[in-house]
Order: sequence, then structure tokens, then C-alpha cells
Amino acid sequence: MLKHPSEIFMAQLEEDNVRLMLQHDRKVVMACVSCLGSIINEVTKNYALVRDCFSKLYSQMTQYRNHYERNPKDPRLDQVTPKFRRSMFTVGLLLKHFDFSNPDVYSGLEVRKNNLIKLVYG
Repeated sequence: MLKHPSEIFMAQLEEDNVRLMLQHDRKVVMACVSCLGSIINEVTKNYALVRDCFSKLYSQMTQYRNHYERNPKDPRLDQVTPKFRRSMFTVGLLLKHFDFSNPDVYSGLEVRKNNLIKLVYG
């Protein structure tokens, strides 16, 4: 909507959206990822931020899965299940709002390409 937004304003907007995305409820997360999609896809092209968020969330999901596979009855899993669910929800939104088949978006991700393809295309 802004014709020539300043880089500082856009960077602050990206930072605020990420912070809100990691701290608030589902509706706020949905709005923040959507807003990030608009900002990054249309204006800043700051795909490094998307990759960083994706990597952190995917790492949390992988750690949970590995721990669950080792001991599914571990009571400590109950404490981290909400974090795992938030990560899954947010990764799904990132996949929805960013084209992870585009090399600009996924280049540099440590996630194996086969795993990323499974996430994107099922």
C-alpha cells in the first residue's frame, strides 16, 4: 500500500511480525505470517528471514520427533507438546505464504531437499 516505504520501516515491520508470530495465539500468528508474506514477497525479498524462521521451527519439530521416537511415554514431552504444535502450525503457514519451490526462498536451508519436497507436496 505504501509506494516507497523506507528500508528501516520495512525491517522493523518484519522484526515485529516475527516477534508477534512466536509469542501470540493462532489468529495473530496467521495474520503475522500473512503480513510477512506480503512484505517479503512483494517488497523486501528478505528470504533469509523466512529461511531462518523455517529452520528454527523445523529444528524444534525434528527434536520433538526424535525424542518421541526414543521414548513416547516420556512425561517431559507433555511440556513441549504446545511448542511442537505451534511449530507445526507456523511451518504450515510459512509453506502456504512462501513459494518453497523457488530457489530464492529455499536456497541455504539445511533441511534436506527431499524432506522439504515432502512438506510442500505431501
